[in-house]
Amino acid sequence: MTNDYLHIASEINTLTDLLADIPADNLIERMSLMARLDNAKAALDSVPMQPNPKVRLTFRGKPVVRNQRNPTHGQDV
Repeated sequence: MTNDYLHIASEINTLTDLLADIPADNLIERMSLMARLDNAKAALDSVPMQPNPKVRLTFRGKPVVRNQRNPTHGQDV
């Protein structure tokens, strides 16, 4: 995904949360946010999604072993 896609998706989530917090009788404020939400959704549709890159995760170093005296700390990995 591109930064544009993530930015617009974040804006959509924020606007949705803001709309949920605004009472229904605040029509002007709601209309403004709803217009911004519609524009953001339209912009999101125009941004091409790219496939997620593959990542290889490598662990280096000694394994973490549970402490025998205090077995609540650490895990065998």
